[in-house]
Amino acid sequence: MDTSKRSPKEKEYRDEQQEIEYRAKKVGEMLADSYKKYTEVSEGYTLGKQELEDMIKSHIEFAVSRYHHVRAEEELKEYLVLWDIITSIQVTAFYQALKDAKREEDIQKFLTQNKIFLVQHLGGGHGRYVIPKPELGSQLVPDFLVAEVSSIGIEWYGIELESPNALMFTRSGQASYRLTQSIQQIVEWREWLTENIAYARNQKPNGLGLIGIDANLPATILMGKRDKEIPANFNAYRKQTKRGLSIEIHSYDWLLEQCEHRVRMLEE
Repeated sequence: MDTSKRSPKEKEYRDEQQEIEYRAKKVGEMLADSYKKYTEVSEGYTLGKQELEDMIKSHIEFAVSRYHHVRAEEELKEYLVLWDIITSIQVTAFYQALKDAKREEDIQKFLTQNKIFLVQHLGGGHGRYVIPKPELGSQLVPDFLVAEVSSIGIEWYGIELESPNALMFTRSGQASYRLTQSIQQIVEWREWLTENIAYARNQKPNGLGLIGIDANLPATILMGKRDKEIPANFNAYRKQTKRGLSIEIHSYDWLLEQCEHRVRMLEE
């Protein structure tokens, strides 16, 4: 990838999250040292190295988690998705949209207007945010970035779409051209994030505002329908892609089933 196109700001900007981690580590070290001295004097017990390291790590994780929560509530509020209000009527509309879609653009438009369908497979959390078509540099544009805020901080997921009518595999059970192209797109925007992680994480206008994003964030490719039996060799390929690249490959039927499952849970 041509990183020469990055602006000087992208190259030089300091990572705000790393500064939070650094400060939290210093405070954690002081707290651990104070507690170590206290236990030695009051209880005659000396904390081991691992116990001290665990205390420092816990303090860093707490500080970073609070940093993520505070920023997300303010900076990502326009992308907030109220995941727990999904209904069977909405799922029926999703089913019809998949049935009617002729191109990737058709389902992209529908999901941009109905982001709630993109978060139903996630677990618990304090907030879910969906960003359509975020621009990473001048040329890379994932279809969606999804953020889930929980007690441990913020976790990001990428989503790449292909047409509901696209084929995942060839007649011989090999990955289709459209699928390999989507995988390559994910690899490319991960590379961009690796090169520009500080710029991606930092607050706007000096960054993209992707709070706490990891360059190697997991991703999902949605394409095709479950209307053909999946060959054994393609299933092996899909498992290998998940294990080796943290990329899951699913049909739109899978996403529809996740939404149906959530509706049943909410109705119980």
